[in-house]
Amino acid sequence: TLAGISRYAPNNPFTAIFGLILAGFLDTSVFRYIYLINDILLNLDLVCTLDLRPLFMVLYPHLTDEDIDPHVLSYSSYTNNRITPHLVSQYLMSCIIREKEPRIAEATSKLRQNCMSNPSRMNCQEFCAALEAVHPLATNKTKEHVFKCALANIPGENEKPMVDTRILGQVVAYIQLQSCLPKIITDINDRIHHYRAKIPADMIEAGLKQKQATKEVPIPSKDQAKKQLVCINKAAKSLELLHRNPCWREDLDIAPEYLDLTRSPPS
Repeated sequence: TLAGISRYAPNNPFTAIFGLILAGFLDTSVFRYIYLINDILLNLDLVCTLDLRPLFMVLYPHLTDEDIDPHVLSYSSYTNNRITPHLVSQYLMSCIIREKEPRIAEATSKLRQNCMSNPSRMNCQEFCAALEAVHPLATNKTKEHVFKCALANIPGENEKPMVDTRILGQVVAYIQLQSCLPKIITDINDRIHHYRAKIPADMIEAGLKQKQATKEVPIPSKDQAKKQLVCINKAAKSLELLHRNPCWREDLDIAPEYLDLTRSPPS
């Protein structure tokens, strides 16, 4: 398994993220976060790279136009001015690997701002207090459960029950995206079509021609995601890295059920 990760990770962001999760640099909620983003992308009609701007406006409402500009340029360079749901998904995964994904970065920054002691690591009490300010809709049960899940994914024995704020930011980003997912899916196509009306017709036509010439690679649907998670879970079990704590098997009826790799995503 490790040899396969090392072989394919440089050219496959999904495999690279899997390896980083096994190594403890990313939380397992990142997989669920990617699947939620894919759910959004599967509903989009993308024509040209300029569609990325309204997409980011809705997906990351805290970003200004100046913040979005570097992402549009970076994406264009990353994909050679092509745009498909698969390529957008690949780009955002590369952002996660480089710690440049906007929602995760924003969540991590806000957690650090609201931590009263050490902003780089938090215990459960500190995390619950910070999350109250960052995402007040989360229940106490949810806060404690996601902290235990994040703690369980850290390699090695933990003398003190503390988790890196960077890891907790990934968990919070997932919870935030899950809570606003229906509104994003409802609004995003309208925003893209409204913005596209301002784009010159020749650019739209060029984008359509390039789209027709680009071989589309499907991104995982929910059914495919379930199959992928089964494979991921088997690999994780074989390495004995993701199941050191019984909290992964607790059948808690709370929103972040995606955080547990032992369960399939809800239909």
